[in-house]
Amino acid sequence: MSAPDRPDASFEGFVAAHGDAIATLARGLSAHDEDADELAERALARVLRRWRRLRPVDGDPEAAYGAVVRAMVDLAPGPGEPPTAISHRGSEDVDLDSFGPGPVASSASVPRQGALDPVAALRRVAPDQRAVLLLRWLEGRDDEGVGRVLGVDAVEAGRRGRLALEESGLAHQG
Repeated sequence: MSAPDRPDASFEGFVAAHGDAIATLARGLSAHDEDADELAERALARVLRRWRRLRPVDGDPEAAYGAVVRAMVDLAPGPGEPPTAISHRGSEDVDLDSFGPGPVASSASVPRQGALDPVAALRRVAPDQRAVLLLRWLEGRDDEGVGRVLGVDAVEAGRRGRLALEESGLAHQG
């Protein structure tokens, strides 16, 4: 494994600080809970390749976190794709075992609303829309905060959120 693909202390610290949030989002973005760890690891592997440019020094502290979330959105299976459709693009040459045991996604929870299962409902929408709702529900972000993480403006974050609620059927829940 080449030096750029080996985690340094700052990357390991980033994973330690954000691992729970990454695992929770991975669980919500993956088709099945069993796939969440792989999705998180592949996204982290992709970000590791660009770590020197992303690591928060004096800049935006959410830049690296946003890069991981965007990578998970890109890698996550879309609606109707098989559960094991996690993309392996961009992580083929990275030793995923170097991350250690990885985040434990099984402790994550997604809120339940009425008779509709929101996890099943979320899996009916595209990953970029799913991410908006997860960032709102799990991290309490508004459209501006969601936009910062996803690299879009607040208007686009709001549009994606409304579309996700409509397409998932969650907009009609009381």
